[in-house]
Amino acid sequence: TAIDQIDHDLYVSPDGDDNNNGLTPDEPLQTIAWAQTLIKRNDENPHTIHLAAGIYSASLNNQKFPLNIKQGVKYVGISPQETILDAENITPFFFHLSRNEEELIKLSLNKIKLKNGYNFQLNGGTLLVYNADVILNRVIMENCKGSVSGSAITNMNGYTQVIDSIIKSNLGGSAISLFSEYNAPNP
Repeated sequence: TAIDQIDHDLYVSPDGDDNNNGLTPDEPLQTIAWAQTLIKRNDENPHTIHLAAGIYSASLNNQKFPLNIKQGVKYVGISPQETILDAENITPFFFHLSRNEEELIKLSLNKIKLKNGYNFQLNGGTLLVYNADVILNRVIMENCKGSVSGSAITNMNGYTQVIDSIIKSNLGGSAISLFSEYNAPNP
């Protein structure tokens, strides 16, 4: 069955319901993954997934991590003290390893806390991305576990902007690990 995508901002709340339409704060969806599935890519007018205050985790409200990045979609919380994504030491939050060198995928996170991410077999306990333009604005990443190369963020052949953010108490190699392959399209 085909899913009709919505060309509109969407709202998500830990107390929401994935049977809601997600078009207003009064009718929020529950899971970020379902909002990503429903929201339509619009390069001329990028959309936002608005995250209400609360804790988003698999055990509390059926969140599914890691999330694949939906091109151009922004993820905006209330504040990093109020909007908390908790991966419960099971998985990272975002994972994108497409080798489509024609398109630099964009990920924008604003006013969110990411805690207890885990990716010890690879890199990036919070984010593991390839060929991505990552913008972190007022984001807290804490208690995440990555491998020797990157405890919080690993971005290969992409760009990472960190603005007014905190990366603390993570386990593994450097907090942010940026790799550029030989002859990379985006060194």
